[in-house]
Amino acid sequence: ESAFWRLVPGERAPWRRRVRAAVTERLNRACVERSEISTFTHDGYRRSLLRRHAERGHVVEASWIDHENVLDDAQLSGVIERRSRHAGSLKLVFVGRLTPEKGLLVLLDAVESALREKVAVQLDIFGDGPLREECARRIRALGESAPVQLRGTMPYDQRFFEAMRAYDALVVPSISDEQPRVVFDAYAQGLPVIASRTEGLVQCVDDHVTGFLVAAGDHVALRACIARLAARPEPLAAMSRACVNRAQRLTHRQMHRARWQLLVDRFPALTRPP
Repeated sequence: ESAFWRLVPGERAPWRRRVRAAVTERLNRACVERSEISTFTHDGYRRSLLRRHAERGHVVEASWIDHENVLDDAQLSGVIERRSRHAGSLKLVFVGRLTPEKGLLVLLDAVESALREKVAVQLDIFGDGPLREECARRIRALGESAPVQLRGTMPYDQRFFEAMRAYDALVVPSISDEQPRVVFDAYAQGLPVIASRTEGLVQCVDDHVTGFLVAAGDHVALRACIARLAARPEPLAAMSRACVNRAQRLTHRQMHRARWQLLVDRFPALTRPP
């Protein structure tokens, strides 16, 4: 689910870390290739870690949402109606650790550029991490009335899901190959995703269906996408139903059921999932 040992693209890591990353990659690949069955959250992990016996590798995306977290028809209709009546600024949200690999600085570059061009956009940032002070400094530089806010952390419960309904899109500007679980959290609330075109995100974000993909690490491309949606936000409302449909097809229970089914198919003596 995560290749945390890998270096972030463009990172100037000290030699010890580079060696550790290379050795860990080889060890993980050796372990995976000796397994009779392996599951991966995206095909990029499968291709890079399972170079032999490809038939033993299976992709099952990661989801932590429960069925009760997904909008029902009445709630979805309300969300679509609100977004269809869009007025004012495009409301964006970032949720995650405030770290370089999450692409947060790329997002700030894009939003700052958009604001200089008078694009009507707001950004709320939820999370904590080593870039918090850097984010706060850059937000202060925008002025007291800047439409960019650090919101701190929020418990992962129903309050979090309800808060997501207030936005027009989630931004996931990751520059690493991870697949953040927040994508399916957003889908559960009918919230489209603006994401980097990385190995992990192309697996779960359908371009122009459940969101929009832009080049990873490219703040100019991200700014252009934001400006386009601020001028014409209607596609976001139209995507809400597709997002919920995607969430309904992969709840946390369904994810584990799919993985268990793979085990049962490989080892028939196991008890089948309920």
